Amino acid sequence: MQQADHVVGVDESGNGGGGPFVMVAVQCPRERGEDLAELLIDLDLQPWKNKSSSTPPGMTNADLSSRVRDLIDAFRELPVTWHAVAGWGDYNKDQRGMIACIVTSKAMTGGSDGEIPEYTGPATLLHDGGRHMYGTQQIELRRAAARQFSGFGDRITPLYLSNLKRGDKTYPEITAADYIAGYLNSQIPESGIEGLGCDVQRIDNSWRASDEAPTTLYQLRTRNRRRQLTKEDRAAAWIEGRRPPEEGAWNEQPLESLADRLCSETVRNYLLDEL
Repeated sequence: MQQADHVVGVDESGNGGGGPFVMVAVQCPRERGEDLAELLIDLDLQPWKNKSSSTPPGMTNADLSSRVRDLIDAFRELPVTWHAVAGWGDYNKDQRGMIACIVTSKAMTGGSDGEIPEYTGPATLLHDGGRHMYGTQQIELRRAAARQFSGFGDRITPLYLSNLKRGDKTYPEITAADYIAGYLNSQIPESGIEGLGCDVQRIDNSWRASDEAPTTLYQLRTRNRRRQLTKEDRAAAWIEGRRPPEEGAWNEQPLESLADRLCSETVRNYLLDEL
């Protein structure tokens, strides 16, 4: 069993019908995940309840865009680094696997600021999505990771590769990546990639994985329960650093008990009173 001290949430928007495609990675130390969750709550982006494709009730698209811009600006006050890439058209699993690894490595090495964060331990690339989105056993993502992250553990920090179904409603890092990807995607048709107003890298068609021996795919330990998955289960999984179960097996501590572990009163009250 491995433990990660940093989470890199990765999510995408688009990839259909020849329109714009955006992928975003957001890196945050695990010990500061509460701060990121609190920021999402303060901006009324409602983590564990909503994401970019399910706008919080009563919020207009203009309001949502404004809040996501505020989210990006607020990253400067946190030990959060991020990076975004964008292009036009459809990208296959091979290409998207390489894109995910490149955007992750950019986020982990400082993103547009270029200042490498101080890592206190290993990190995990936690990609939103099911177990086959990059082929059988995520083979294309694993091949891309073997190429992109060769020697990365010696230069920066060890990186463990994983994915999480419904991760955009479970881990704040993926929630933030989801909101940013959705926002950037919505702006591209009018402004173009270069006119987005923030440093977004254009996808290069040469970004393809070779036939590398695939790296190991890790899986977060399951937080089990004997009932239908709820928002509370996803929040509890985040507190414990696990993943929500796909099938029930055995009971765990309720969210009310786990919330006492949190330092942030804002996050604690939100989880107990608003979910």
